[in-house]
Amino acid sequence: MVDDDGDFLAIKALLIKMFVTIYDGSVSIISQVELIYSQTVKICSKGKQVELDLQPTNNIERQVTLWRPPTPDVYKINVDTSFVEAIEAASVGVVVRNHRGQVILSSWDYIGACYSVEEAELRASLSGLYIGMTLDMPVILETDCSFVASVFGKDYVDRSSLVDLKKEAIDVSKLLVNLQISKINRRANMVAHEIAKFSFDNRSNGFLFHSVPPCVANFVMNDCTNILS
Repeated sequence: MVDDDGDFLAIKALLIKMFVTIYDGSVSIISQVELIYSQTVKICSKGKQVELDLQPTNNIERQVTLWRPPTPDVYKINVDTSFVEAIEAASVGVVVRNHRGQVILSSWDYIGACYSVEEAELRASLSGLYIGMTLDMPVILETDCSFVASVFGKDYVDRSSLVDLKKEAIDVSKLLVNLQISKINRRANMVAHEIAKFSFDNRSNGFLFHSVPPCVANFVMNDCTNILS
């Protein structure tokens, strides 16, 4: 049984990978189902271990501009959270875009029990990292949270209450090739923020290929307008 939010994110990432490859027509449905089954067994039996032979990077870059597209050979992943301390609940929003500002994937998850904004932001980054593992492309992960950016900038993990999440985030980041972590301002992260807000307002989980929830579409268009201006 999957009894860990990290396991859920990993399995969700595998499912996204399955739909991407089927959508591209590169493999059969049966072969992908067999792959998902075998990987799920590994995740459930070995906890957070993911068996991939990839090289780690921890390049952190600060930005204070509006959202900027990546270079043509890179995908940019923006992550954010919506956290309400009064009810100790949160949601996360993720959006993946290419160099034209086109949405590759959007994803959102409602977290029923969350005890701090730092925990929520870490969970958002984890969601983005797990999705990044499915893309077979170099990725830039953007967050507007200084705390999250600092986690990836350390060579050690402290003994705070979030130690397990921090360790998981660092471990997963080492599985991505050519990963770059960028600290951006809030204005450059509006699409991910609005997706997280949509998830919280509707208490919903989901993902979309090449699209975002309708209430977020205008924010995507605004970013595209900024690219052209």
